[in-house]
Amino acid sequence: MSLNLKAFIIDPDSSSRLMLRQVMTTIPDFKTVLQFSSPAEALNSFNSGSAVDVVFISYTIGKQIVKNFIQQAKNTQAGQDTAYVVILQSQAEGKALLAEIMMDGGDGILCKPFSVEQLREITHISLRVKKERFESREKAALSLLVPEIAKQLDLVCSIKLSGIQPDSSFKVLREQCQKIIQRGEASFEIYANILKSHLKTVPPPLAQSFKVYSGASRRLKAKMEKKILEKFSDLNRD
Repeated sequence: MSLNLKAFIIDPDSSSRLMLRQVMTTIPDFKTVLQFSSPAEALNSFNSGSAVDVVFISYTIGKQIVKNFIQQAKNTQAGQDTAYVVILQSQAEGKALLAEIMMDGGDGILCKPFSVEQLREITHISLRVKKERFESREKAALSLLVPEIAKQLDLVCSIKLSGIQPDSSFKVLREQCQKIIQRGEASFEIYANILKSHLKTVPPPLAQSFKVYSGASRRLKAKMEKKILEKFSDLNRD
């Protein structure tokens, strides 16, 4: 099954770009391959395009330029999870520069002469790096969102058990959950695991702290909900 990868080739040497492109045609996982003669051109595409899976960038451009490009590309939405592979002129150069390139933000190297096996291997490594980077970023973001959602869910349950429709509180909860939905299907398992761990550490809703209202008017219940919100806020501050 093809992975439908999107890749960039950045190399001022057109024959070198074509050589790598030809090798890539033998691997069906690469669906979209865009070629650039400079990092500036590629960066413009990062700023305006969709997510990129792998970038191959030639070290002949210059160490500092490659380092700066990777840093800038990682700060774009399309490039934040991208795997960055540096193209080197020989295996000997690869052995000498691998550690330095990794310290400068690269995720791997691809040495000339290109081969199908070498390209396939570095592609698999790059995809693993991309997945790990995505999961790390999502865990950091969701670890901030989940406690707030759990707290709001407790509040909705508490107000509901007190005999009042938690209209405004439920609206806030819906907006918070929408942030999870917008992160996409790939984030859901991470979210579920963080939520499961979090719920093991928090007490149940504080319904017993509130009086049950059964016959109040809609306007009065709205006022009651506001008072419960204030009380719930005070309880969370203690």
